[in-house]
Amino acid sequence: MDTDVASISWFVVPGVVVPAVFVVLAFRSPTPRQVSRWAAACRVTLTANNEELVRAHLGRARRYRSVASFPFWWLYPAPLLFGAGFPEALASPIPALFAYVAGALVAELTISPADSCAIKRASLAPRTAQDYEPSWIRVLPWVLLVTAAGMLVIGAEVVPSGQTLTAVVTLGSGVAVASLSMHAARRIVRRPQRSGDTDVLAADDALRATAISMTASVALLAGLTAVSGVVYAFVPSPPTGAWAILSLGVSLCTGAMSVGALLSIVRQETWGYRRRHPQAVLARAA
Repeated sequence: MDTDVASISWFVVPGVVVPAVFVVLAFRSPTPRQVSRWAAACRVTLTANNEELVRAHLGRARRYRSVASFPFWWLYPAPLLFGAGFPEALASPIPALFAYVAGALVAELTISPADSCAIKRASLAPRTAQDYEPSWIRVLPWVLLVTAAGMLVIGAEVVPSGQTLTAVVTLGSGVAVASLSMHAARRIVRRPQRSGDTDVLAADDALRATAISMTASVALLAGLTAVSGVVYAFVPSPPTGAWAILSLGVSLCTGAMSVGALLSIVRQETWGYRRRHPQAVLARAA
């Protein structure tokens, strides 16, 4: 490893600072400001009865995400230590980001009934994932995946075999991740309610919306990655002329949407829609 300022900085930031931040976030409870911001965004009134529930749930999800991504941040500066022979595919933040969103899914899928309430309750009002997210965010990932598959089929003959295999693997991984996200969303809406109290029911409803928005964001990231992988399989290296414009356009569009999806996961926000279940009716039913 070189000892010049640029090399040391390139190692310290992704290899020390970023993992340290994730470790702190993993074991730090959400601040009152973060909890209040979440409650305002989800239209939930915090009370002494539901605030600890919200804090524990949001903190648990963040802990799983941070711990899952922590070891993979070391791959980014690894070439500085091991030389140019280190695989380029691993020497990037992509594995860490993938582990981050995977940790978010695992956090929701591993919630046991005991984490919800001692006495299991169920609402008489049917719940589906469609109650918690707009239609476009459910459909868009699959539109992107189908578009990527169509481009790959049409242009497979002009793409080098090595790049074709990479694009196929990327597309298949995207379909698998999007399918897992849908499965997680169904599991989330079927979880038992945490209580029969009206304020706890409202918090529980909002936490479901947050979790389902997370699964939608993960599916969207999978679709964007698949489209990018297929487009870049067609683009010659280095890109020139129309290929350069296409590459830049795809990078800007998918990059901006990916940042939005990641911010939704990091900030634990919803996509701005959920059906408000009648809490008073649910409380009596419970």
